[in-house]
Amino acid sequence: MRSHGDEIKIIPNNIKWALRAHFILKLIKIVSKLNPEQYERLRREAKSPYRGLRIFIYLAFAGSGFIGAVVFFARLIAGNGDLESNLGSFALQIGVLALMLWLYRIDRSKK
Repeated sequence: MRSHGDEIKIIPNNIKWALRAHFILKLIKIVSKLNPEQYERLRREAKSPYRGLRIFIYLAFAGSGFIGAVVFFARLIAGNGDLESNLGSFALQIGVLALMLWLYRIDRSKK
């Protein structure tokens, strides 16, 4: 048997529509207070969320790949360590660098 706290509350359709209309009116009121630059910035953010974060990650990983490639290239030139291991690591770093630059170019062209 259900106790008083277990009641299932169903919102009638007319109240749902009233809540939606209220939300839409509030949204229109907020948007009308924004200046055009703020509205454009919000529209771009809604169109491609977290774009700034993605660009930062692409550039950070590309920088890491570049530094790693320089280090492993120097190790290859100097002849330090195992050639096969250093060559594989160098190729991996070049691959990371190429992938991040490719993703950055794709994301930048979506403007």
